[in-house]
Amino acid sequence: MGRKIVLLSDGTGNSSAKVWRTNVWRVFESLDLSGSSQVAFYDDGVGTAAFKPLAILGGAFGWGLRRNVIDLYKFACRNYRNDDDEIFGFGFSRGAFTMRVVTGLILEQGLIKADSEAELHAKAKAAYRAYRANNYHTIWHLETAGRLLLRPFTRRNYDPAKNRKSINIRFLGLWDTVAAYGMPVEEMTRGISQWIWPLMLPGCHLDDRVQRACHALSVDDERTTFHPVLWDERKERPLKARPDGRCYLADERISQVWFPGVHSNVGGGYPDDSVAQIPLVWIMSEAKACGLAFKSSPEANPQTYDHPGTVQDKDGRIYDPRAGLGGYYRYGPRDLTAIGKELLSRQGAPAVPRIHESVLKRIQNRAHSYASKGLPAYYEVVTGDGEVLPPNKNPYEPVGQEIARWHAQEKIWNTIWLRRIVYFLTVGVSIYLFAFPLMKATPAHAEFESKLRWVSDIVRTLGAFLPDAADTWINAYARQPARFS
Repeated sequence: MGRKIVLLSDGTGNSSAKVWRTNVWRVFESLDLSGSSQVAFYDDGVGTAAFKPLAILGGAFGWGLRRNVIDLYKFACRNYRNDDDEIFGFGFSRGAFTMRVVTGLILEQGLIKADSEAELHAKAKAAYRAYRANNYHTIWHLETAGRLLLRPFTRRNYDPAKNRKSINIRFLGLWDTVAAYGMPVEEMTRGISQWIWPLMLPGCHLDDRVQRACHALSVDDERTTFHPVLWDERKERPLKARPDGRCYLADERISQVWFPGVHSNVGGGYPDDSVAQIPLVWIMSEAKACGLAFKSSPEANPQTYDHPGTVQDKDGRIYDPRAGLGGYYRYGPRDLTAIGKELLSRQGAPAVPRIHESVLKRIQNRAHSYASKGLPAYYEVVTGDGEVLPPNKNPYEPVGQEIARWHAQEKIWNTIWLRRIVYFLTVGVSIYLFAFPLMKATPAHAEFESKLRWVSDIVRTLGAFLPDAADTWINAYARQPARFS
């Protein structure tokens, strides 16, 4: 019996040193690693470097993805020894993106055989470069010139034909995949990726050699930057019913299910993580069904398989990632109909998103003022035991009611468009205020000659409570009260 190699990649800014852990770390802690039949490697997310400037670059733009991919890839190469070995992968956020890149790298280039760590590292970097050269392209092919310039400095004795090609990727469990590389404006990221240097995934199709894949998605996140990257299900077969007429997720290859809460309510990382335990239970149960072994007792121990089921709570706290300075994240609630319109259409069948029953139970229970804005008119319900209920058997929304509810949501989306306008106005005013001191130099005496001296006095009073670093702006505002006000 082969052994199981478990690769775990955490989200942006998440690491084993953090006080509040994610579901990726919880899976790692719950694994039964007492013997040699399972080995695991947990990789901190991008944006966790000890050197703060690199941590900031990683958190903002995904700097460090290449290193994470190569580290995970080397662990798989080092430990995959027999044809019956199996790989399991877990990831959250940019870590989920990382796992998808690692999966593509393994399946295309194979696993390296090396006689030393130095050789393994050199060949792993060469394999990653070859993988990107084969799959990541722009419209203008500018990256080709860059790769040719770098080739004399990166050439290694690397032949992919010598790599192990027979590889079993048994299971992938991901939470809310987002693009690894992000710019302040989404269109900027897309433009750079399409025309200058490829940043985005070359495609959303999951390789047919991956035997089972589960993707837990957030219903309620409102940040455009964090919109999910779904798998393409258009080539997948529609789910077939069992002899008793029931359908279960376990009978398909790809399952993508929407859960309550925002991005980190699904992947974990908040002080109150009871909502995050729900998708954790689902991913772990699916992984266990594929043969992964977890610690089983006692269930009160947070490092066991049974513990998440005892602390999950559909009515737990849903956080607001756009609170405070988070309000500068571009406003854009998730519209499930628009997000999955094409990718979730299986072999020409209508695209029908799957909503976990915890979303509907939370709405029904009314413990909090909760109603998801993005629910489609038609959807399937996924129960706690993995059964898939079609729209006409939805116990939470009677037939006919979903259309009335959807039309009511359309009115809310009109308000959302107004909020988007307010967001852009806020950003514009903020840029103006930030750049204000650079627009025009004004002598100090202008402050005392203005008819709006009282505005300058108010600015000075407020400035007394701010750090000295704000003096440049306070002086500019106070000296030009007419323009400032």
